Amino acid sequence: MMNQIREMNSAEMERTVGGVTHPVDGLVDLYDWVTCGFHHNYRYTGKTQNRLDFLWHVTFYQRICKDCGHVDWTRSAP
Repeated sequence: MMNQIREMNSAEMERTVGGVTHPVDGLVDLYDWVTCGFHHNYRYTGKTQNRLDFLWHVTFYQRICKDCGHVDWTRSAP
């Protein structure tokens, strides 16, 4: 059986590397945290991602702040 090589689309590449980060992302997170009163009131959205963390696949859960809309991914299950 021959393996076929194909080009990955952008969604597949993001899942492979765990998402794309930008140097400004940390400043945006800090601003969101300060404007939200130094805490976020998160709720889980039900979306998950399976990412490769070191050598194991780990499930991350998406949550969003009810007050400011900040989106966060965490390993903590709802």
